[in-house]
Order: sequence, then structure tokens, then C-alpha cells
Amino acid sequence: MRQEADAEEAFSRASLLLYRKLSAHVEKVDNLRGWILRLTFNVCMSLHRENRRRAEQSIEEMAAESPAPASVLPHSPVGNPESAYLQKELGHVLRSSIESLPERLRETMIGHLTLDGYREIANHLEINEPNARKRMQEAREALAQGLAQYRAGDAPRPPAPRPPVRGRKPAGPSRPAEPQERVRALRSAVVTLPGGQEREGLLALHLPLSRERRDTLERYVEQHPRSGMKRLALARALLEEGRADEARLHLKAGVERQPQRLDAWLDLIAIHRLQERPVAAAEACERALAANRPATALLQGLQAWCLGRPEDAERSFLEAREAMPESPAPCVALAELQMATGRPREAAESLAQALARDPADVAALTLGAEPLRLLGRAAEARRRDARALELDAANPPALERRLAASARRAGGRIAPEGGLWRAVETSARTRPAARSLLAFLRLGGGDLAGIGEMVSLLAERPRLLQARLEHARLQDALDRPLAALQEIDAARELQPGSRELDLLACRVALRAGLPHRALQECEGLLAGHGDAWDTASTAAWALSHLGRLERAVELSRAAVARQPELPAAWLEHGRILARAERLREAVAATETGWSLLPEGDGFDLAVPAALDLAVLHRRLGYPEWARQWALLALEACVALRETDPVRAHLLRARTQAELGVAAAPAAGPEDISPSFLWIEERRLLTAQISERSFG
Repeated sequence: MRQEADAEEAFSRASLLLYRKLSAHVEKVDNLRGWILRLTFNVCMSLHRENRRRAEQSIEEMAAESPAPASVLPHSPVGNPESAYLQKELGHVLRSSIESLPERLRETMIGHLTLDGYREIANHLEINEPNARKRMQEAREALAQGLAQYRAGDAPRPPAPRPPVRGRKPAGPSRPAEPQERVRALRSAVVTLPGGQEREGLLALHLPLSRERRDTLERYVEQHPRSGMKRLALARALLEEGRADEARLHLKAGVERQPQRLDAWLDLIAIHRLQERPVAAAEACERALAANRPATALLQGLQAWCLGRPEDAERSFLEAREAMPESPAPCVALAELQMATGRPREAAESLAQALARDPADVAALTLGAEPLRLLGRAAEARRRDARALELDAANPPALERRLAASARRAGGRIAPEGGLWRAVETSARTRPAARSLLAFLRLGGGDLAGIGEMVSLLAERPRLLQARLEHARLQDALDRPLAALQEIDAARELQPGSRELDLLACRVALRAGLPHRALQECEGLLAGHGDAWDTASTAAWALSHLGRLERAVELSRAAVARQPELPAAWLEHGRILARAERLREAVAATETGWSLLPEGDGFDLAVPAALDLAVLHRRLGYPEWARQWALLALEACVALRETDPVRAHLLRARTQAELGVAAAPAAGPEDISPSFLWIEERRLLTAQISERSFG
């Protein structure tokens, strides 16, 4: 079929025909293989005829839109109808043949027809002059073959690709170019903000990365500064190394020469956003629109988001989702916006749509971990991480989650010299989340060298916001909330108004025993970040501990109203109601959350939910119901132990205490590092979605 899209269409049609006809003919067919081959051959021929008819029907429109100027093709002589018809037909054949050439030859032929000489063609295509002459020779040979068929009376067909020369990659597109917006890798990058602070973030890299070495590309770009393609290749090599500030300069120069490269524009816009340059990002969106009309709605949505108009951005992303039905990019952009505005359920749905369009989109596979966990779909999140690592072995978030899961399955006893550890250690040179995880695991394994992990990063990069944030989280996990607050304050000096910092400060201030500070943090959180699910839930959690129970219940109701299908929202709402002594309402809310958990998954939420219901029924005076729920919690602990034996051990001990029985030694401390057990217990008690029983 010569084109991958046509081959896939033929394969689909042949498969459907086999599905419909094989059962009726299988008994009559002597040579099954030959019969299937003949059926498939007939399908291919039918598709060729359809393509030919479609081309003939739209030939006049093609002539008007053809990049080959009409002035270089034969004119119809006046006064001779037969000659006029033949000349017109010949012109159509030539246009069709030029359109059917491989892109590298087609662009060369068009340059030959419109530009002045091989030097100008070479400059336009950013190749050398001998290469331009060689391509022109191949184009002439391909067109000559098509014209010979036409003159011999055969129907015109696209010229066949030239046989490959030994040692050289075959010329021409043996398959169509893949979507430019496909994400093939995620990489951590540190950028410098306008005020001199540093910020770490994830960048999605599009298309296969260049196989050429960065130093080779740098030398080529230095010698050929007008080269657009090589500049873009160099930018990708720099992004692969996390050097986003340098990559931005080459991307800007590259898109000037290659404005039709949507993937390059998206990379440039992402870097501007990471650098907190909203005006520059919006300007890049505007310039990209001129050369990428099919992606108009997507670019308009990104522009609105950069300028602080999330409602307009969401409308544009929804429009782009319909206008670009095969592209995952609008769905991923919509999911990022939904996560940023506290809507994990909607984000999970958008990412599922992205994966339905392209199951190999690495961004869609990677970004859904937290929304899926809150929905109780932890097993699905693990499967997506595994698939992301198959496609992108250096994917930072997926690697970190896999290492954390491995450590938990091993009870904190994990060897630092393992391959997974070394892979995360490579990322930890610039990525604070990776450095914090390694510190946490070292301390959990009893290695005091973990204390220096984050301290060393802070010494190296004192103005890196995420380093301060991760250090604060580590201090809090080690039961040092005052030290954590100091790190949060230092981070706020680097970036005031950060939603992530405000959420953490609200929880840590309460654990530090500073009620006035905690109340101020709650008010600031709600004033600065609205009533998104996680802001309302976090403020409600803090206010319930401060004795502001009516306000806490009001905020908790707002949280479940915003996310009525989110199990975690209902479970936390039940805990807030329990603290307000509204026990029957708490039972109803917790049972709603339990019912939303998927069957056979979500055990990290199911165990504490069942334990909460056991405690609530005991307090209401229903001991038999309390016992039934405690037994369900034990069953869920058995399932949870397969993926997280440490958490299962801690929750199992509490459940057995609720039942009034001695703890069995099935997953006792002898199997788990004592340091890891202590840190995990502390983490369990201080999670945002609190999982401790009510007193």
C-alpha cells in the first residue's frame, strides 16, 4: 500500500471481512492461506481504486491548492478540444505525481520549480548543494517512471520508492510521519526564574530524541547558524539532559526556521511556563497559531492558561479535544488544568481519553497516579507506571514510585547498590523529589547518611524552591514540624503564593502545636486558592482539630460537592463529621466512600475506611456491626499486604486492637526495618487524608 495509514485501513477491512465470512467458507476452502491472501489482495485493490476516484473527483481543488505553481505545468492550447483535454489530463497526472513524491523529493521538486538554482534550493531546505542535486535526480527518475506508465496507457500511480542503497537508510516516507504532539519522554529540568530563583519541573519531550551527540550538534549549529532542523535536534538533546534554559534559546531560533513544527512550539511554551514567563509563553502561542491552524483551539487554550484565564482555557481545550480527535495533547492539557484546580476525577477521565487516542503517550501514562489513587484505582496506576517505564526507562516520577513501592514491599530493607536505586540516584542530581525519596529510604533503612541527602542539595542550590519544599516534607515525616515550618517560610521567600506550600503549611502548623498560626494558614489557603476539593478538605481537617467544627463541616461538605464521585473525599468527610460528633452522618458518608471504591482494588483506602466504620458503630452502640466492619478491614489488610506490607502491618495492628485480640505475627516488626516502621507510622498519622481512628 506504500503508506502506513492505507495499510492499516486495508488490514482493518480485511479483518472485518474475515470475521464476517470465514465461518461460512472455512469448510469449503481447500487452501485457507491462499484464500485469505486473495481476500486481502482484493481489499487492497479496492482501496487503491477508492483513492484514485477520490483524487480524480477533487483534482480541480488540488490544482488550486497545489504547491506546484500552475505556470510551470503544461497549458491547454486554445481551439483544439482533443489536445486541450489531453494537455489538461497530463497536467493532472504531473500534479498528482508531484504530490505523491516522498516529502524530501517533493520539496526539492517544488524548489526546482519556484526557486533560482540549486544553491537557493539547498539554502531553503538547509542541505548542501550536492545533496539537492541528488534529490532532484531521484525526483526526476520517479516522475519519469510515472509518465512512462501514463504514456503506455496504464492508470497513473504514485511512484514506487527507490530501492535502498546498501548502508544507507531508505529514502522517502515508508510510513507517514507520526503525530508531532506525541509525548515520548518526561524529563526533570531546572530553570532560572526572572527573580533569580530556581525551579524544578517536568518537561514532556516530543518525537524520538536525536541520536546525534550533543557536542556534534553544537559544532554543526556553530558552523551553520541558520540551520533550523539541527537547532531543534540540539534543543532536544539539551532537554534530555535537563538543560532547559539553554534549550529555550535553540528552540526560539529553530521555530523561526521551522514554524510548522507544533511539537517544537509546545516545548518552547512549556519552558516559558516553567520559567514563569506568562507573557512570553502567550506570545509563543500567538506566533505558533499562524503556522499550525489544525491546533488553533489547543494553542488558544494554552495562551489563556498562561494569561491566568483557566475558564477560557478549559473551553478551548474541550474544543480542541473535538477538533483534534486523534491527538492526545488536548486531553492531557485539560487533565493538567483539572488537576491544578483540584478536580482529580475529571483529570482521570481526561487522561483515560488521551490513552484511548494514543496508548503510548508517556505524559498521559505518568500524570494519572495521584488522581487514580484518590479514586481507589492503585493497581491501575501501577500498571500505567510499568507501561511508562517500558516506553521511557528514565521516566523520573514512574521510577521514584517504583523504587518507593519496592522499598515498602521489602519492609524498608532495600540495597542502595541496586539498579533501580542507581536509576533514581541519576535523577536525584537535579531533582529534589528523587533526592528526598533516597533520603527517606536511607533513614528508613537505619542509614543516618540519609540526613545529608537533602542538606547537600540545599547547600548546592539554596534558591531551588522544590528543594526547600522536599526538605520541609522530610522534616515533617521525621516528626520535626517546627523545622518543617522554617523550611516552608524560606521557600515562601522564593515564591510567595504557592498552592503546594500553602497546603503543606496548613497541616504542619497544626502538628507543630501553633493554633493561631494554623488558623491563619487556613484563612490564607481559602482566600488564595478558593474552594477546590483539596483546599476545602485540608482546611476542614485543620479547623476540626482547632475546635471550629461547624465551619469544618461546612467546608467538608463543599469538598464532596465538588468531587461527589471521589472515594477519598467522602472518607475524609466522614472523619470530619465524626470529630463533630455527628456519628450517624459520619457512617453514611464513610459508607458512600466505601461503595465508590472499585472491587478488588483501593485497599490502601479500604482498610482505614472499614476501620473507621468499625469505630463508629462501636461508638453508636452496635458491637456486632463494629465487629463485622473490623473483620472486613482485616480481609482488606491481607490484600494490601501484597503491595504494601508495612502499611498493612500498621493498620492490621490497629484493627486487631479494635477487635480486642492480640496481634498475630504474620507481618510483624521482625520482617520490617524498625526505622522504616516508625517513619511510616508517623506518615500514616499525618497524611492530608487523615487515616487515624477517632479518639
